[in-house]
Amino acid sequence: PATNNLRLGVTVEQPLFNRGTGAAIQSARLGTELAGIARTAVASDLRATVTEAYAHVMAAGAARHAADRAMEAAVADHARAEARRDAGQVTDADVLQIDVHVARVRRQQIGAQAGERIARAQLNELMGEALDATFDLSPVTTGTTEAAPATVDVLTSRPDLRTAAVQES
Repeated sequence: PATNNLRLGVTVEQPLFNRGTGAAIQSARLGTELAGIARTAVASDLRATVTEAYAHVMAAGAARHAADRAMEAAVADHARAEARRDAGQVTDADVLQIDVHVARVRRQQIGAQAGERIARAQLNELMGEALDATFDLSPVTTGTTEAAPATVDVLTSRPDLRTAAVQES
């Protein structure tokens, strides 16, 4: 009838060219590359930090070992001083002086033990382990190392320079 104005239709719109899509795709690719470079940089920094923490643990362990040996020597000195005092060769003041020395060495020993525990806790934190976990850390052997190949371009392998190049593009 003339009073009904119903019309059915389907419309499809397809752009033939959208210049923003290509730029968005390129931007996404560059963002992905930047993220990969950032991941490489973080991994490299973590390796360097863990290596440094390992060196601190080894140095602190050596300091603790030296402090332990010094304490053993100080205790032996104290025993000798007491024996000499008992024999009448030295006075009580000499023994007290050795007591002061033993106390100083004990303070150094406690400081060295604390330093080693702190260094180990820092290393454990970097490794993602429990802070109080203990590992048997053996010193690194110094063997022959192969030289880096001359074909490696150091400037292109540095993450900060690669990031700058990607940001420029």
